[in-house]
Amino acid sequence: MNQNFRAQLSQVASPLAERLGEIGQFQVEPYFHERRHGRSARAGCYSRRFVWHGPAALAGGPAPFDLTWSIIRDQWAVDPSDLDPDEQMFALWNCYAPTHRQRIAEFEWLLAEQYRCWFGVDLPPGASAREDFWYTVAYGMVWVWQNELRGEIRHGLHVEFQTDWMKYGETPDFVWDEASGRFLPPSPDAEE
Repeated sequence: MNQNFRAQLSQVASPLAERLGEIGQFQVEPYFHERRHGRSARAGCYSRRFVWHGPAALAGGPAPFDLTWSIIRDQWAVDPSDLDPDEQMFALWNCYAPTHRQRIAEFEWLLAEQYRCWFGVDLPPGASAREDFWYTVAYGMVWVWQNELRGEIRHGLHVEFQTDWMKYGETPDFVWDEASGRFLPPSPDAEE
């Protein structure tokens, strides 16, 4: 990655920095996003992440939660502002953040379902997701994202968990469905 452009990506314009700062103290992480096309051809682009460790809106649950906003473009960004969060990202966050604590029971159920799917067994009789899963969760990560895929900009929100029982690096990952207002396990045929 060109060092000068990388340095520019690390900077955030004042009005945007103030707005992001309302969520909490954040870090900007420019990175090179590599996409595989076919078996060997690779293409990549500059991307940018905004990361908050333990923001106040995500405090108070049975596991610590971090927040990451990710912006990925198909094409090379020419200007760092091409990789700034947009209004739809703020809207997704503003819709989710006030409901985070009330979603803990939903995450417990989803974690139990994911466990059943991966390992083919239900929770032992008398077990509860609260007692049998949360102690295995190192942390949760709320992702608000904006991805460009074949020229179309898509937005979304999902929550993933780093657990002790991850299978071959798989991470329990639940996608926010705006229409139903609920989190769903990822579709097996979801496009990456």
